[in-house]
Amino acid sequence: MHSPPLFDAPGSCVLAVGTYTEILPHVQGRGRGIQLLAFDGATASFHERQVLTGPVNPSYLCAAAGRLYSVSEREQDAVLEIFAIEDGAAALRAVGRVAVPGAAPCHVSVNLPARQLYVSNYGSGELLCFALDADGLPLGAPQVIARRGA
Repeated sequence: MHSPPLFDAPGSCVLAVGTYTEILPHVQGRGRGIQLLAFDGATASFHERQVLTGPVNPSYLCAAAGRLYSVSEREQDAVLEIFAIEDGAAALRAVGRVAVPGAAPCHVSVNLPARQLYVSNYGSGELLCFALDADGLPLGAPQVIARRGA
């Protein structure tokens, strides 16, 4: 795929957009996966740079230190997928994938100084804490923090 150059105009940027790819009780998922879009601040227009159709319901994304982290919002068989951001933010390349315990991950966040990645599960109510290696990839199983109450 030929990618148009990034634009120098003020307000220009690259956006990664996660979508619902499957129908869920709360959404009619018709998305294509993760879309990488360039926004041209001069013309206020978007240009598609890449579409990753493999991820399922990648509704939550987080970019940090040259990586894009995505969680699949699913009741079971959810995963955390990690992509390298390459070619001046023109492309994403898969570099890792790990299972996410629990149900319906609804948020992903990275704490770079602590080398930790957090995933919260809406369906089952846990907070997961993954240790990250020097390349920003998860090291083993996450710490699972579950609280009871209302």
